[in-house]
Amino acid sequence: MPASQFSSAQSARQALADRLRDVRLDAGLTARALSVAAGWHEAKTSKIEHGKQQPSEADLGSAPGSVDS
Repeated sequence: MPASQFSSAQSARQALADRLRDVRLDAGLTARALSVAAGWHEAKTSKIEHGKQQPSEADLGSAPGSVDS
């Protein structure tokens, strides 16, 4: 992947991570509470919120308050 595509993908992943963290905080949830409610390990929540791991469609559907929940 060319550097420009990599940086663009990383920027998009970080923007999503920031938005997901903002949504969690607006909902009044701790990272631990979100992890429990979504059935995720706390490390997964941390990786997603720090842009180190991209959530799958299934992950987004299992998060509390999602359309599928």
